[in-house]
Amino acid sequence: MTRRMPELPKDELIRLYRAGRSLNSLARDHGVSAPYLTKHFKAWGVPLRNRAQAARLRGRSS
Repeated sequence: MTRRMPELPKDELIRLYRAGRSLNSLARDHGVSAPYLTKHFKAWGVPLRNRAQAARLRGRSS
């Protein structure tokens, strides 16, 4: 028996990521792993943040 992967709301995920949400939090909210979501973002052509960019976002929201 194979596990069926959930349908991912592409536009919503991209919007939330660009608004500053992390891949980890988005993956957790949608019941998938961060690497699985990363693979989809890359396939969708979404530029991913590097560690420095992510750290700046975290600093801004504190």
